[in-house]
Amino acid sequence: MKKLLFGLVATVMFSFTGSANTIDPTLNSMNEVRTEKASISIQTADAKTVYNFNSINDFKNHTNEIIEDVNNQSLDEACTVTITMSVTVTVSGGIPGVVGGEVSTTVSGSVTASCAGAVAAGKKLRASLVEMAQG
Repeated sequence: MKKLLFGLVATVMFSFTGSANTIDPTLNSMNEVRTEKASISIQTADAKTVYNFNSINDFKNHTNEIIEDVNNQSLDEACTVTITMSVTVTVSGGIPGVVGGEVSTTVSGSVTASCAGAVAAGKKLRASLVEMAQG
């Protein structure tokens, strides 16, 4: 009797495991679209400059130059710089004629530092945002 009961439980467990691994062909036909946006804003006492990017890779590749350019500006020693960054990843998809939806994730941050420390603070903020957006 115990062997019969164990055999039934094992059969039921294998059945559930097998159905969990089944691939539903309607789910594979989903049209998934992923869009990325990013921006960086540098604000000093006199000016504010905003740069927009259409991908996280562009953001990673070009923001170091933008942040390092803060050192090249002729600013007085008592100045402060505010660096604001934002990264948005949106995934939208659906089954044609049935269901659709969109999920958007935005990570952003801002740092205000002296001109001497702005580059290091900006690079640290950029690394954190990229890691969170791609993580």
